[in-house]
Amino acid sequence: IKDLYFHYYLPIRLRKYIQHADNIVNFSGYYEKELLKLGWQKKQIISCGYFPPRIKGSQIVKRTEANWKNFTILLTGLHEWHRSPWLLLQALTILKEQHHLEPKCYITQNGPYLRYMKEYVQKHHLKNVSFLGFVEMHRLIELYETCSVYIGTGNYEPWGMRLNDVLLCGAPIIVNRGMGGVKLVDEYLCGLSFKRKNSFELAQRIMELMTNQDLYLKVAENAFNAASIITPEIQAKHIAKQLTIYLNK
Repeated sequence: IKDLYFHYYLPIRLRKYIQHADNIVNFSGYYEKELLKLGWQKKQIISCGYFPPRIKGSQIVKRTEANWKNFTILLTGLHEWHRSPWLLLQALTILKEQHHLEPKCYITQNGPYLRYMKEYVQKHHLKNVSFLGFVEMHRLIELYETCSVYIGTGNYEPWGMRLNDVLLCGAPIIVNRGMGGVKLVDEYLCGLSFKRKNSFELAQRIMELMTNQDLYLKVAENAFNAASIITPEIQAKHIAKQLTIYLNK
């Protein structure tokens, strides 16, 4: 029903607004095809990223060799269909069965898929996975500041502001190309990306960071540097410059 709404009803409902608009500012990354499907023209779209402020009380923590040696993975957010959290569990199974790697993985929050995730973990004997449930903000910040890598699994997620939250704490990220937030990886080289719906490629990306210390420390350095660039104060100036260019055409 939701798919029918987006592809058939919504374009009709938005038609008059699109016809009377000069531009649309897209704060959900730089994927434009969904806007084009709605009827927007490419020349109308001004694509920017999404840059919220850091979580109050959090700080940038540079990852080191210790983080690589004690490799920990973090996944947060409600476990819903568009966020496809099962991809990480499938990747962890591949790492265990094919490469004998069992990195510690912390998963927070709840959601409609949580029960199935727990059943999957039990079925595949993933003893390295810990479900923490809902955690208080101070504990979430601690996880953001100490994890070795954060995984953004969303197959259909316009952006994923959790990527910003954890990157502002200095953590490298591995991001599904189904998320608009993969823009952060592409622009700042602060992690790696994998193809939508591809748990095998996600497993490969995790293994690359786990087995290559130089690569890990390189993306960790980039993540630390990016944390000072993706602040709303700096990005607002960049977006204003983009708007100025469009307005002066």
